[in-house]
Amino acid sequence: IRGFGFSLAGGTDLDSNLYPDLLVGAHSSNQAILLRARPVLSLDTEISFETETSGKIDINNKDCIISTGENVACTSIKICLRFSGVGVEKDQEVDIKLELDSKKQLSPRLFLLSHEEQSVWYQTFLLEKEVPFCRSYPVFLRPNIRDKLTALEAQVSCHLARSGEQG
Repeated sequence: IRGFGFSLAGGTDLDSNLYPDLLVGAHSSNQAILLRARPVLSLDTEISFETETSGKIDINNKDCIISTGENVACTSIKICLRFSGVGVEKDQEVDIKLELDSKKQLSPRLFLLSHEEQSVWYQTFLLEKEVPFCRSYPVFLRPNIRDKLTALEAQVSCHLARSGEQG
């Protein structure tokens, strides 16, 4: 395409998706290219420890029992997701990755109670537009932890699930 970008026309929604598209002309080739804008989805995420003492876990309060029969300190982590956007679908699949004790990835101290060997969890959720979705995960502290000074942190990362697309 020769002369691409010689002329531009924008500000009109040519494909009826509520977003303005851009037409780029190529005068030497006697052609024009339509660049369609896609809807923008905004995804809000929150993660928090559900403790009674402002995010602190009492390591001496061992209310949970793991598969070895040992009592361990535990709490729950709550993840909340919500999406919005103009011209977006009303339902959206979102893949999440929950990382426990994200500062100490090589030797984590925090694990999922339902999957005792895992400090990283992947899951896909179907969200409804503008409807908050929350899920709690019971977690526990490994018995006899040595590092009591480094803060326990959890991290959630999200991305839109591929719905049958290739590539």
